[in-house]
Amino acid sequence: MRHQRTAASPSSRHQRDAGSQAHDATVVQWERRERQGSIAALVAALYAECMKTLQYVHWQHETMRLGYLVEFPDYWTQGETREDLEENLKDLYQELASGRIPEVRQVAELRIA
Repeated sequence: MRHQRTAASPSSRHQRDAGSQAHDATVVQWERRERQGSIAALVAALYAECMKTLQYVHWQHETMRLGYLVEFPDYWTQGETREDLEENLKDLYQELASGRIPEVRQVAELRIA
């Protein structure tokens, strides 16, 4: 939108410029908040995806801890401690979920009305 130029006193021109600058600063602040909100939503989504919680079944067998992911019950792993087992389960999940292993069987849910 074009504005017509009119003769104005220096003080009224200064007030208009100051008001315009304040408006521009407010717009910039809102745009920055909007971008930050979008970035925050993206970071939250990525964090949620990265921090997926998986259930697993585990038990002690002689000197080793054995276990498998509930989602993939056919694939077992082991560890000397529960922490070792959990690390091995994380590695196993990465392999199974990557798609590099063919014909992976997994458990799913089916809702029936």
